[in-house]
Amino acid sequence: MKRLILLIVLLLPVLFSCNIRITPAAYNDTIVSLQIEIQAQLTTLEHALDAKDKDRVNGAIEQTTAVIDSAIARLDELGPYKGDDTMRQVAYKLFNLYRHYVVEYFREIATLKMKDPSNITDEEISAVKALDTKLHTEQTKLDYAFEQAQHDFALKHNLIIEEAH
Repeated sequence: MKRLILLIVLLLPVLFSCNIRITPAAYNDTIVSLQIEIQAQLTTLEHALDAKDKDRVNGAIEQTTAVIDSAIARLDELGPYKGDDTMRQVAYKLFNLYRHYVVEYFREIATLKMKDPSNITDEEISAVKALDTKLHTEQTKLDYAFEQAQHDFALKHNLIIEEAH
């Protein structure tokens, strides 16, 4: 009896890591909902920036970082779906790009946007535009890769993808 219990205890992590307990649709929806949470928080961050309130911006940066970190941790918990890990791995890349943007660059952008426009140099404007272009390019590539991974996952698991309206 002890041997059977030990075998069950040892097999539980393997069974859970295969995500047998959720459907392909629930797996897809979980990852997409994490992305939606992050995007909503990024919108909140942009609104804080528009208000030009340093404390509000700093709080929004911290909150956004926490939301992204939580989403990444939830991806870790989710694991691959029956050996299929492509969509989750692309989501990791996308979420880490969001995190990199918020942690590394957003404070710099916020500082510049909160300055008196007459004190902003052409070099600062050029630097922010270059950064924005770089991040937009990277995000566009990852958005496409995520959509493709989601499409491939849907085909593999006989799901129908509905476009959000």
